[in-house]
Amino acid sequence: MRVAAQWRRLSTPERILIVVCVLHGISPLVLVGAHQLFGHDETVYLSQINGSVPGDIFTAPRARGLTLIVAPVTLLTTSVVAVRLWLTVVTAVLMYVGFRPWLRLVPAWTVPVAAALFSCLWTTIFFGFEAMPNIYVALGSLPAVALVVAQLREPVLSRSRLIWLAVAGAFISLIRPSDALAVTVVLVATALLAGGVTRRVRVVVAAAAAAGFVLGTLEWVIEAYVRFGGPAHRLALAQAEQGTPGLHFSLVQQVRVLSGPILCRSGCHAHVALPNIAWWTASAGLVVVGLLLSRGDDRRALRTATLAGMAVMAEYVFTIPYGAPRFMLPTYVLLSLPAAAGLMAVIAAARRLARPLAATVVAATLVLVVGWAGAQAFVLRHQVLPGVNSKLIRDAALARLVRTDAGVRPCVLDAGRIGAEIAYLARCAETTNSLTLDQDADNGRLVSFYLSRSKRLPATLAGWAVQPVPADRLEQHWYLDYDYDARIGPSAVASRS
Repeated sequence: MRVAAQWRRLSTPERILIVVCVLHGISPLVLVGAHQLFGHDETVYLSQINGSVPGDIFTAPRARGLTLIVAPVTLLTTSVVAVRLWLTVVTAVLMYVGFRPWLRLVPAWTVPVAAALFSCLWTTIFFGFEAMPNIYVALGSLPAVALVVAQLREPVLSRSRLIWLAVAGAFISLIRPSDALAVTVVLVATALLAGGVTRRVRVVVAAAAAAGFVLGTLEWVIEAYVRFGGPAHRLALAQAEQGTPGLHFSLVQQVRVLSGPILCRSGCHAHVALPNIAWWTASAGLVVVGLLLSRGDDRRALRTATLAGMAVMAEYVFTIPYGAPRFMLPTYVLLSLPAAAGLMAVIAAARRLARPLAATVVAATLVLVVGWAGAQAFVLRHQVLPGVNSKLIRDAALARLVRTDAGVRPCVLDAGRIGAEIAYLARCAETTNSLTLDQDADNGRLVSFYLSRSKRLPATLAGWAVQPVPADRLEQHWYLDYDYDARIGPSAVASRS
């Protein structure tokens, strides 16, 4: 009864927002499936605080925040379903927490519409329960921007609002410092350049945003000194791992992956279909309409969200030489607010027309929005998931082979760039040093495996027995997607214990 009474006290837009957030949580379970296996990057994060799996190699570009988010589950179990269900709940709650403050900053109906536009993207659905950082940066950026906007509207500082601003900034910084820096720069600049408030308010708000970034990045800086020779060297290593150091312009690559795949590095030839380009162009048009037709405080709030979203986009376009749809999630969620404002403005303008024409325009707009959601579901189910799942199935088959050969004994695996996910599923440690691999085997401490795409072994593994992978134990031609070279021959597993 108490829950029902509280529900009735909520405004209609907030009720709809809650429904959208619940549907957001359910959608990946329905469209992707709770048994979706873990990808390479996920296994790295999941293995760091895990009672059953050795910690994988944690490289310079990564941050520890996501590992802390999944730790309540990974400390207890390696279950795929448990992790997926946990992250589903986390992202649904974060979506509500992120969008709710905006109900008082822009016209209330804009907020559930923005949440719906964002949640129906195939990228949002796919990464809605993935152990990947971008969705959490996106949902953490929403309240950070909202708190700055809200405080700058008030002549008196709110201690609780400033504390929560620092918490939101620390949250996104702990997960991905580079994204957090882009957002924080916009928030600090917005605060310092704001009009209509005292200098003290501007400085304190900017300081709170900066403090959140510093607190969240502190762990990253300490680890940089401990493991990577300092922050500057860590940044250099991170840039080198991403590709050619220096500035880039990868906007074309980011556009090409609007319809998948989930990663497009060198040698990838992704192409986005013309209808999808039309959809995204229309979405960009709605953002412009929303900014142009908003007024006063509403425009300032939407402008701040847009600038923060574009700052994250610029970070990836100019520093990363390849395309990945998840990179744009913070941009999408922040631009969903002006896009929703633009959509509401179009509908409001249509309602002022003659009744038959108004009804036609409104109906057509709703059909287009529903069509957009349907098109995103189609892209996910028929263009993205088949390629992702075929790779994950192959990884699982290889992991079963390794696990069967290892038995209950501890094991270590070297499989190059495809090793992390296989090692995680097989519950093995991963290495990239074949010399160490041979030493571990000779000392009898571990069952050691070298998984290769060719029959050629490193010189350090001379004397190992090369065993072709039994065809009946793996999906046929599993190696074709790993740059198979017909001149070398089929892949093989070399093992020694």
